[in-house]
Amino acid sequence: MALRHFKDYYKQVEKQYLRMVEDSKEYDKLLKEGKIEYEQVEQVQLMLSKITENYKRLTYIAYLMQLPNRPKKESKQRNIKLENVLKDSSKEAIYKENEDILKNFKKQLEEIKNG
Repeated sequence: MALRHFKDYYKQVEKQYLRMVEDSKEYDKLLKEGKIEYEQVEQVQLMLSKITENYKRLTYIAYLMQLPNRPKKESKQRNIKLENVLKDSSKEAIYKENEDILKNFKKQLEEIKNG
């Protein structure tokens, strides 16, 4: 995948994310007007959480791709605010999430084998 392909893909996911945010405002408005229940909004937010997660991960990857190769320059160009917003999409967070998933997967496999 070339950088151009990634940028095109990112732009499409970003459009979907922004569309989701705009539509979510409609749900909030309907909630304030009493036309829907809070539980319905929670269900929608849960359903749309994957879009948010995907967007944040791609944003973090795009951020990493913009960092310079030389460590000396990297510290000058770090965006601490963006890193804090995307901390659940950081390399370490994703590694930990994957390890937890693999650990649970292995545990269930052992339970099936022994059970």
